Amino acid sequence: VPVLRSFDLDTVVWAFELDLDTLAPKRASVPKFQPFSRFPGVERDLAFIVPDEVPAADLLDRAQRTAKKVLKNAFLGATIFDVYRGKGVPEGSRSVALRFRFRAPDRTLEDKAVDGVMSKVEAQLTRTEGVVLRR
Repeated sequence: VPVLRSFDLDTVVWAFELDLDTLAPKRASVPKFQPFSRFPGVERDLAFIVPDEVPAADLLDRAQRTAKKVLKNAFLGATIFDVYRGKGVPEGSRSVALRFRFRAPDRTLEDKAVDGVMSKVEAQLTRTEGVVLRR
């Protein structure tokens, strides 16, 4: 109360201190600039019939890990761009479409290399019971 009076305050005042290092630890490394590739990128799509009990996020995660393992620095990422239920898809399932992006920093990617990655992704994902490539 004496502190409040010395500042001519007649209401309650609260003070606190935040330890930002505890709340948001420092990053281990600073991101570094990577120059843009002069070479063209490649996009490929795959669609799968997936049982409702198989999470699409799990499918995407496994697909990304497989593609990254095969084409390391040329794999830019994958996304789910369509989920469809309806005509042509069995009851209790849905179609999940994935888009893969590739771009090598030092060369134009050949179709053979990208086809190989897509075959491995397909083989990995269809190991899950009920997951089949949509044709």
